[in-house]
Amino acid sequence: MAELFDYRAAEAAVGSETLGFMARTALPESLTAELAVSLTGRDNAAALFDRFEERGWGMWSGSGSRARFRYGSAIRAALLEAARHLDPRELDAARRTVIDHLLAAGNIIGALRGAVEIGDLGLASAIAQRHHSSLLASEAPAVAALLESVPLVSLRRHPVLAMALALCLNATAAGTARAAELFLMAAACSRVYRGSVSPAQKVWLLALESAALRFAGNLELALRQGRRAVQSFEEAPPALREELAPLEPTLYTQVGIAHLIDGSHGRARELLARAAQASRRAGLTAGEFHATALLAMCHARAGRMKDCREALDRLSSGSWPPGLEREYWATPTGSRRPGRPLQGAVTRRPPRTWPRSARRCASRSSGRRSSSWTSTSACWPGASGLGSRPWKPSSRRRPRPR
Repeated sequence: MAELFDYRAAEAAVGSETLGFMARTALPESLTAELAVSLTGRDNAAALFDRFEERGWGMWSGSGSRARFRYGSAIRAALLEAARHLDPRELDAARRTVIDHLLAAGNIIGALRGAVEIGDLGLASAIAQRHHSSLLASEAPAVAALLESVPLVSLRRHPVLAMALALCLNATAAGTARAAELFLMAAACSRVYRGSVSPAQKVWLLALESAALRFAGNLELALRQGRRAVQSFEEAPPALREELAPLEPTLYTQVGIAHLIDGSHGRARELLARAAQASRRAGLTAGEFHATALLAMCHARAGRMKDCREALDRLSSGSWPPGLEREYWATPTGSRRPGRPLQGAVTRRPPRTWPRSARRCASRSSGRRSSSWTSTSACWPGASGLGSRPWKPSSRRRPRPR
């Protein structure tokens, strides 16, 4: 396709300086005039884009301050090839400017892809840490495809990325074996690097190690590292706690799940309530629903059915985030089969992907008899980590609740 754009003819038509402008502004898939000015230093970026549109080299979309220019696919391919011949330091600076713009615009997966493409896995880890909830909840397939291209030796030096890839692979039946290996590797590597990082990174790695150990089946050590992570977070000075704010909901959720599996229902309830509150403060509806569903299961296991019913009622009456009802790929606590409605987990008829205790919890709360389903999966996020094998349909017919 790139041969359809005559690069030499374009250079003769607009000049080498303008062609250099085009090469720099082709780095993002689309861009605003403001970003073009940041990339090139040319104040007439909007006028140049108007000229390119007249020549058929690209087109505007949107209007006003949100107007974005996009080159044609063949032209952009040729321009990206030309951009490879720019000064490496200049090209690296331009790509980092694009990453900063994508982060500011909320395009987290685009920013993560940009960081991986320039080989800055430290920046990629920082992006994955700060935005792990949104990436794993809504962009898991893209994250998995991106991180599978990273060499294993590089993932060992960046356990946050190894953990993110493991979570995404764990959401598919074909990837569970590799996910188990990556969980163990992430736990081991986080232990190695924990002594040489900043205090904030140390808390992150403790939380990561605890979750990875729980996934790998080492509950005792997962609990120990989880307690250390919670203690480090709660004893941190205000400035450090502010830096760790994106971790708070996930930290309390992860350690709460470990205590739930261990049967320490009192401590699990305390941590999961904190997770729901932290998610609510941060405006993370999916995280709040996740913690509340776990809390419902915790109440049910402890025989507190009134509290369980209240938690389920909060979920049933809540407004589900866009896409969460239709598809659920991965969170830091487990996976589920794609394509099953998630909202069914808190309606009157719980789906088969809930573990037995959660189904019994929902059935008893709605005044129905529990069914005899025997799935051992950990698919619904409210039950994540409670099972050890992926859900498999049975050939035997199973009764539905009346």
